[in-house]
Amino acid sequence: MDRRSLLQGIGAAGALAPFPALGAGPSGIDVAIEAHRAAWQLFEKHCSDASEVESAYNDAFESILVPICEMSPYRVKRELRIDGAEELERAIRKAHVDCRSFHQLGASGAGNFSPELETALAAQASISERRCMDALGAAIAEEEARQEAFGLTRARQEWRVMSNDEETKLLVLCAYVPANAREGQAKADYLLAFYARGYDPQPEQIEALLQSIAGREAL
Repeated sequence: MDRRSLLQGIGAAGALAPFPALGAGPSGIDVAIEAHRAAWQLFEKHCSDASEVESAYNDAFESILVPICEMSPYRVKRELRIDGAEELERAIRKAHVDCRSFHQLGASGAGNFSPELETALAAQASISERRCMDALGAAIAEEEARQEAFGLTRARQEWRVMSNDEETKLLVLCAYVPANAREGQAKADYLLAFYARGYDPQPEQIEALLQSIAGREAL
């Protein structure tokens, strides 16, 4: 589950209990907890904002159709928004590899095309592939321009910044070596409450936690 899906699930589940409150008097663990708490709240807000912008964008614009091949039997178009640029590029190249193989064998599968016709079909396939790749490039440029003008690009950028900041502060918290039993309990209580929301620890976070248990700063 990605982080956006997680937050959507959290929202659907209704109000959640707050994370454990800080102990009396700020200490190293209190500062680390509060830093992550604030970063998570910002991330949550920007995730919701970005989702609203993306939903509005999808309602406002139709998906751009990109030709995969101009030759039979592989003449087809696919949606850029659904498949993505890299997937469509692979599909275009594969369609034309298959198209060349099909026409080299001949429509009947007996290889009964003349050499001249096979050469002409190969040239046509090359033209088709070039046109489809050009169309994909134009579609990407159009989609990026639409997203930029609508504000979706900026919303996604802000989401990534907040996401990276939250992950960084969580890793710092995981790596923090408690100075005493109270700090250790505060760290454990906070992380247990956080992960109980359905966000599984990532490998680097587990590594940092293990290092902190051993009394070694992982960062």
